[in-house]
Amino acid sequence: MVFGNIIPSYLRTLSLEQALELSNMYLEYAYKTSDNDIALVLCHETEVALSQAKSASKKYSANLKDAKYQDLRKGMAAAHIDLGKLLERRGHQEEAQAIRKKAEKWGGNADDPGRLAQLENTKQSKGSSAVDTPVDS
Repeated sequence: MVFGNIIPSYLRTLSLEQALELSNMYLEYAYKTSDNDIALVLCHETEVALSQAKSASKKYSANLKDAKYQDLRKGMAAAHIDLGKLLERRGHQEEAQAIRKKAEKWGGNADDPGRLAQLENTKQSKGSSAVDTPVDS
């Protein structure tokens, strides 16, 4: 791979914040695409980035009460919830259930609407694609 010399093992070097941001970007585009294969590749990449975030979160173990860490935990829970909802919409119920269980470990609730609800509401209110609409995480 060409980038192997420039960015070795890119996921191992990401911070929790970076892994969460990457996950949210993957999720947003997975939601927006009508191509099922592309959506599933993006969902897989999301899961890989989220697993990296779990490893990166260990550096916060001494500061579990820290507000920044708690915000990141909420973001991680929301990302897992969104991934589960995307997988469910794409017909992958078992995988969605497994992801929802991971969301609970981050303090999430599978009934939370997540960011996908924001994207969906934006689509409906504009009557068009939400591709140009940035969504804060």
